[in-house]
Amino acid sequence: MKREKINELTRVVRQTLYAAQKSAEKTKTDSEEVEKDTARSFSSGGDRFHARAQAEITAANVSNLKYLLEELENACKKEIPVSIKPVCVVTITSTASSGDFVLVKNPEFIRSSLKLISPHSPLGKALMGKSKGEKFSYKTDLGEVKGEVIELG
Repeated sequence: MKREKINELTRVVRQTLYAAQKSAEKTKTDSEEVEKDTARSFSSGGDRFHARAQAEITAANVSNLKYLLEELENACKKEIPVSIKPVCVVTITSTASSGDFVLVKNPEFIRSSLKLISPHSPLGKALMGKSKGEKFSYKTDLGEVKGEVIELG
C-alpha cells in the first residue's frame, strides 16, 4: 500500500477547506450585517453575540483545516513509516472496531471513509510506535479493547 489513502484524504480536506472558507466569508459578512442592524438596540445584543461567535467558530474551523491539510501534504512526500506515528494510515482489527484510521496530530471532522484519530486519544496512544502484526490494548469505561495492527500506509 502506498500513500494513496493519504493522497485521497488530502483531496477531501482540500475540498472541505474550500467550502469552509466560502462559509466563513459568508458568516463574517452576515455577522457584520447583524452588527450594523442591531447597533442601537440593547435587546438585540444576543443576536450580535451569537453572530460574532458563529463567525469565530467558522474562522477557527478554517484554521484547523489548513493545519490538517499542511500535515497531510507533508506526509504525502514521505515514505510509509515502519512504526505508527502521525501521519499514518493504520488498518486494524479490534474488539471495538476494525478498519482504516488515520493518525494525525490535529484531527478535524471531515466527511471521509477514513476515521481521523489523535495520538492523544486512547486508541492513538495504544497504537503509537506499533508496527504491522503487533498487538495493542487500551482500557475504556466499558472494559479493555484488544486488537492487532494489520497494515500501515
